[in-house]
Amino acid sequence: MKKFRKIYFVVLTALAAVCMLTLSGCRLLADERADVVFVSAADTPVGSVGLTCETSAEVSQNADNSFLTRGESCAFQVDSYPVTVTVYGDIGGRRELASCTIAEAPEGNRWYVVARDRETGIMLEVSEQWPGED
Repeated sequence: MKKFRKIYFVVLTALAAVCMLTLSGCRLLADERADVVFVSAADTPVGSVGLTCETSAEVSQNADNSFLTRGESCAFQVDSYPVTVTVYGDIGGRRELASCTIAEAPEGNRWYVVARDRETGIMLEVSEQWPGED
């Protein structure tokens, strides 16, 4: 009976970890279905990233509730355009740092929304190219 409990616990723990990663909204960049990729190129920590459009709203954050830091990214699939990308300084999405609106689908594969430092906080740049180093 104890062996069954150990196996049961391991299976439940693995399922919980998979659910947390799936529900987090962060996806690997190898996912070719990503339409919008947020990339942090700023020293300002980002708690969460929101994407809203006419038909849906999604918030992404690290599965372990840690802040996104320079070099980290999250990917989103988009149902329809325009979309608004909002970057928050907290996990709960209450302290907005910056936002931008993308009017139409990219001509290429995807949009990259890049957070960069500025004197008063961060700014967002939108491009169809992976961001280069500053």
